[in-house]
Amino acid sequence: MSTTTALHRPPLAPVSTLAIIGLSPAAVARGKAWGVGTILEGTEQRPGGTSSSVRIVITAVGEREVLARRVDDPARSETLWVFDSRDWTEVS
Repeated sequence: MSTTTALHRPPLAPVSTLAIIGLSPAAVARGKAWGVGTILEGTEQRPGGTSSSVRIVITAVGEREVLARRVDDPARSETLWVFDSRDWTEVS
């Protein structure tokens, strides 16, 4: 007679934590349905209770990387962005 032991498996991580578990920025963007033209606001909490926010517009989603430009400074060229150091919210 065999017995079956139930395996405990943790629930899948919510999309908001995908960057933390090692997915590429492009995989995070695809998981959240962020594409070219999406505007995001990211807030970074700093020691001492202060925070810093930035708005970016996604200009390209590649196989692994995401290019974006800061909304507040359109003269700056687009750069690579990651999503694990700030809490990101889609604003449009």
